[in-house]
Amino acid sequence: MNTFSFQSVSADTEKDKLPLQSAVGEIDYKSYVSQFDLKYDKLMNLPRNGLPVGNGKMGSLVYATDSQLKYYLNRVDIFQSGSRGPAEADDCCTAGDVDINFWGAVFPKDNVSQHLSFYEAEATVAGPEVTSSTIAWSDHDVMLVRVHDKRKGNNTVTVDLKAVNPDKTEVKRLGDKIVLKQVFDVPSDTGIKENDHYNASAVVISVPDEDAAISVENKKIRLNAHPEKKKYTVLMASASTFDRNEDVIQKALNELKYAEEQNYEKTRNSHTKWWREYWSKSFIEIDNKPELIEKWVTFFSLRYCP
Repeated sequence: MNTFSFQSVSADTEKDKLPLQSAVGEIDYKSYVSQFDLKYDKLMNLPRNGLPVGNGKMGSLVYATDSQLKYYLNRVDIFQSGSRGPAEADDCCTAGDVDINFWGAVFPKDNVSQHLSFYEAEATVAGPEVTSSTIAWSDHDVMLVRVHDKRKGNNTVTVDLKAVNPDKTEVKRLGDKIVLKQVFDVPSDTGIKENDHYNASAVVISVPDEDAAISVENKKIRLNAHPEKKKYTVLMASASTFDRNEDVIQKALNELKYAEEQNYEKTRNSHTKWWREYWSKSFIEIDNKPELIEKWVTFFSLRYCP
């Protein structure tokens, strides 16, 4: 069984067992925080057991199968209806689903390592020949999937971007990028147009510096690439708006541009710097009281993954 635990610290009895000196002394944040990382040595059976990544606005679980990485992109500012709309329950947050397919059993069920680093907010899935690292960039609404494919030959990778709400979705090609746009336009029960609900969102995906073929099938769009380099990056940007006059696709493209204009190492460095500073801002010792532990874990989760 894979479990997540939150460890409380007793200043009198436990401090020597942990990488910190005292409540007022120097703290080795990396060693301390890393104790709570998620580490799996096999594939999980259910998507909800995937590794969570997020920047507070955009996030996903990273769910690995033997041949794919699956992402369930969410945003905190996507709503299908508003408070003045129909009385049925609202469904929020879903932006689109993404499958990265390596066309081979690159993550064997019993020969795979999955690791969520809390300190650097990075999810790594590693098989014998393919390793992926995913971050939800702290600076912009872009997720970066860095792939190192050590297999021989020129291997194929496909990226499928799929609708979650097909009747509200359009997909299209935009140059070397694939795009999914959702629009929720719901009249208000009051009959007053100013009370109508409008929310549009977009996801834009690219694989920089790689030639790709793009095809559309119903509400799914596929990017098919044959990376010449053993290391490449899949970029997934998103945006949302409640303004009918705002171009939400352009808004997502603007986010993507920030990542495209600098190399992966520079982007990752800015991301890990943000998280190192996040952890070092404060340190809390919590008494072993379940209600307090649950409270603080919840506060952390609100930042980590929407």
